Amino acid sequence: KCTQCQIIFMIPNEQMVILQIISQRQLIKKSELFRTAKEKLNAPIEDNLISLKNSGYIDILTPLGETSFAITQRGMRVLSGRIEAV
Repeated sequence: KCTQCQIIFMIPNEQMVILQIISQRQLIKKSELFRTAKEKLNAPIEDNLISLKNSGYIDILTPLGETSFAITQRGMRVLSGRIEAV
């Protein structure tokens, strides 16, 4: 198997904006994320969060019962422009 072979995973701009917001805090409460994202996006936030979660770019956490979001290592690689290995 070629260790140099790689593939680029493209994600929509709205999802990149959400990833950037989450990455600035590493862990962000749902209410804070929605408030910040609402100022920057005109797209449905919930649908984009589901896609990001399903792609492995974010994790959903519930510390002390409050839903929060954290960016994963895979999400950080996408933001940094590094190409993910096949």
